[in-house]
Amino acid sequence: MTDPNLLQAAQSAFRTGDRKTAAAHFARLVQADPDSEEGWLGLGLTLEDTEKRIYCLRRALELDPENQAARQALDWLQTPPPPAAQPAPTAAVFIEEKAPPQKEEPPAPPAEIEQAPAWALPKQEEPPAKPAPPKKKRSSGLVWFFVILILCSLSAAGLFLAYSLGLLDAYLPDYLLLPTLSQPTSQPAASSPTSPLNLPTATPPSEPSLTPTPAATVVYSPAFEEGDCPFENPGEGEISCGYVVVPENRTRSAADTIRLAVVVYQATGPDPAAEPVIFLQGGPGAGAVELSAYAYSILVEPFLEKHTFITFDQRGTGLSDPILNCDELTQVYSQDLRNLVPIGTRDLVYLNAFRACHDLLTIQGVDLTAHTTADNAADVRDVLLALGHTRADLFGVSYGTRLGQAVMRDYPEIVRSAVLDSMLPMEVNVYASSGQSAETSLRTLFDSCAADTVCAAAYPDLEADFWSLVDSLNASPISVPVVVPFVGGRSYVSVDGGMYLNQIMASLKQTWMIPGVPQSIDQVKSGDTSSLSYTLGFPPVDWDLEISLGMYISIMCHEYVMDSDAGTLTAGLGGKYYEGELGWFPFVGDGQDYINLCEVWDAVPPAAGEDEPVTNDIPTLVIAGKFDSITPPTFSQQVAGHLPNSFYLEFPDQGHAPTAASNTDCPMQTVLSFFDHPDTGPDSACLAEEQGPQFLVPYTGAEPIPLTAVTLFDYSLSVSLPTDWYDYGGGTFLRYASGLDITQLNVFRVEMTPAQALSFLSDRTFYGRMMLDSEPIPAGERQAGFTWDLYTTTSFGTPVDMALTNDRGTTIMVIFFTHTNEHDALYENVFLPVVDSVRSTE
Repeated sequence: MTDPNLLQAAQSAFRTGDRKTAAAHFARLVQADPDSEEGWLGLGLTLEDTEKRIYCLRRALELDPENQAARQALDWLQTPPPPAAQPAPTAAVFIEEKAPPQKEEPPAPPAEIEQAPAWALPKQEEPPAKPAPPKKKRSSGLVWFFVILILCSLSAAGLFLAYSLGLLDAYLPDYLLLPTLSQPTSQPAASSPTSPLNLPTATPPSEPSLTPTPAATVVYSPAFEEGDCPFENPGEGEISCGYVVVPENRTRSAADTIRLAVVVYQATGPDPAAEPVIFLQGGPGAGAVELSAYAYSILVEPFLEKHTFITFDQRGTGLSDPILNCDELTQVYSQDLRNLVPIGTRDLVYLNAFRACHDLLTIQGVDLTAHTTADNAADVRDVLLALGHTRADLFGVSYGTRLGQAVMRDYPEIVRSAVLDSMLPMEVNVYASSGQSAETSLRTLFDSCAADTVCAAAYPDLEADFWSLVDSLNASPISVPVVVPFVGGRSYVSVDGGMYLNQIMASLKQTWMIPGVPQSIDQVKSGDTSSLSYTLGFPPVDWDLEISLGMYISIMCHEYVMDSDAGTLTAGLGGKYYEGELGWFPFVGDGQDYINLCEVWDAVPPAAGEDEPVTNDIPTLVIAGKFDSITPPTFSQQVAGHLPNSFYLEFPDQGHAPTAASNTDCPMQTVLSFFDHPDTGPDSACLAEEQGPQFLVPYTGAEPIPLTAVTLFDYSLSVSLPTDWYDYGGGTFLRYASGLDITQLNVFRVEMTPAQALSFLSDRTFYGRMMLDSEPIPAGERQAGFTWDLYTTTSFGTPVDMALTNDRGTTIMVIFFTHTNEHDALYENVFLPVVDSVRSTE
């Protein structure tokens, strides 16, 4: 709905002649409501660029074909001016053509527009616009110290570990293979012309070219503007930060520029290599500059003894300017996650959000046709030139491998060697092949479990159980509770077979989750959906690293969706063994839906040769993870087969991006050794020591769990805890056998009596909004150093045990989260021994 206060402010600014302010207000109107006829008309009367004005007026007419003001203004703008008198030609005179000077203000609507709205005509006196009502302030709730600790169980601790321990699995969310959030339905009927969800095809400001972007045709020199770094130096060496300025579209104008955020980490060793290493980030659309500081010890530091390390935020991403955000899509996804988007109109809602994002970026002057891998490759060359380098070693991960291939193809003279981790072949359409990729990854899982004696004994029918579970969920979807990340509270997601398949694919991508996948399948089959609650709680995008959905959409539409047809895409998004679809946020639906979304984006197919394999002889190390469900090893093998001077390494326990995700430093050792001698290949001796994943099986109590005495100084407590569990901090200890393991202990002291603590835990506003399913239920007493009151409850359907005791007016608490099929054994071998060992050190 159009905001009346904002509309009135825009109209008032127009009447006073402040068209810049008026345009900004009208832009906010269409951002909030893409179907705002008044907003599009206002933009058509206030913007400076004639083509944009025409575009906005056409949008107003699409919403209301009877809008006479928009019709007459459009006719006026499109009426060609009378030809100017031409002087007689003179011989041998060369005239340089120049663009006419830009007008300071757009021309006012002509007087002939009799149907113009009253606000568009100047008046002598005008009452002031009614101010917008003040926003209500939100009152902050009480912050309870130990609530934060309990929240560490599945939400805070789980998500923290995902970002700190598992974040670098792909150097960030590459090719967002994520759950479809609604059950598959038939295509909804087309909306009527009067329906608010009717989405007529927009006419762009100018017809997009049906031919790909050619090579640069404008003359320019990339320039580096040094500036302050956006973070403190994470290391001891020298760093420099700033922006490299390049044309947005190298075929149109050198004057319209963008700024690429860059950081350079200088080599620290006494004899650095002549060529730097330049990192090519994944996504597409993920930031790299801030990541380089956050992941410094893993991503940057290993190189600095011998190499200067350069990373940059690709155009439209991270700290580069402009950034192609799509708030409309993230808002729709947030609503979709909470089941607030009706199934019957879901495709239209996403289509509307695509259009809104496209229109706003277009109004802001972004040339979406100039955001492709080919443009990114030219940026790589320009970043190096602006920094004074003529050659570099490329280090690309996931989408960065596609970018690396484009650089090798278009600018081979600047590449000394390349490391490409988790390949995206230029000639493979990831959408059309995603079903096959899923089947390849699942086959690897089933075969690996069958070949593992322990896994095969625990899950003898894993493959049959999995497909039976998929069929069962397709027939009868289940409602799974999900914690809302970073906020608290819970939502419920309907999970069918297609969504469950997506969750398994997402888990097999993550190296740290792979060992727990067979056990998770067995748990879900038995009714324990805790692992689903955990994985469904992940947002589709790592918000802290600000993936640019606009950039992601531009590349995926141009290079994949528009490079195929609806039937091929639909077939590729499914699979021969299951029904449903693989969901690729923010795309929804089948192949035709994908094409519809990309047509709204005005995307065009790739250029001839743009999707052909790279075949040059640049020394290249190709790396793959055996279980990778996004870029399976077959992709890497295919690329290596095209490169005559390549070396292929496959890591047997890894998912996506082994250089980032491995628990050992073997992948990075091979990278460093390769850059030392790219012509002779890497030293891969360590690969012989790498083994497949150690699949988890339920703990039965047959083997004791060793405990080690530790002191919790923050709480003045000593306690014996499982020796090899991960100390998260704050009295929280995670078994962390895999990324799907919820087993955890919390041991801490709170400044309240046990009665007060129990009262708080029993408050519905706490347990209903946070982690517990119900208030704690008394389960007896235990005498061991203290007199403990024991309680039991559940969290997302899985057991939670508690022990509370009074220590001089404070409460010592032990809280234990476990999976159902391991509860009894862990209760006897961990929870009770830990409770018995607690002592106060005060």
